[in-house]
Amino acid sequence: MAIKHTSHFINATTDFIHHPKTKESYRRSEKDFTRNRKLSFEGLVLCMLKSFRRTLQIELNSFIKELQ
Repeated sequence: MAIKHTSHFINATTDFIHHPKTKESYRRSEKDFTRNRKLSFEGLVLCMLKSFRRTLQIELNSFIKELQ
């Protein structure tokens, strides 16, 4: 049951952060969130929402592998 709730939360969150209006509502200037980075705005938000259980470096390595 918890997996279903987690999956729904992840899907809803992903939809929210990929929605075009989301970046616009959080921008302070037109230059915010415009650079192409290895870790995108969406990736950063998802990474922040994951609960870390291991060291930060191990979690980041795992997260980057999931993105590829």
